[in-house]
Amino acid sequence: MSDLDDALSREVDQLKTLRDELRVQIHLGKKEAEQVWSSAEKSWEHLEDRLRQIKRQSEEPLEKVADATRQLVHEIGEAYRTIKKLV
Repeated sequence: MSDLDDALSREVDQLKTLRDELRVQIHLGKKEAEQVWSSAEKSWEHLEDRLRQIKRQSEEPLEKVADATRQLVHEIGEAYRTIKKLV
């Protein structure tokens, strides 16, 4: 019975170590997700401003504004996909 107790004790210790590592990784992942979210939100606000500009004025060449807007949409999409992987 002692060998069984020792084996079980080792397994429990390994499980505890894994649990502690996961707790840290989840905490760090959450922080990373929050940082990516904050950055994505700033980009989202910039996108909304850019879209309002497009509606109000057409002094800039439309293609230049559209290209910049497409890039911003792509960056926000990448940020959201990163957050989805992190949570």
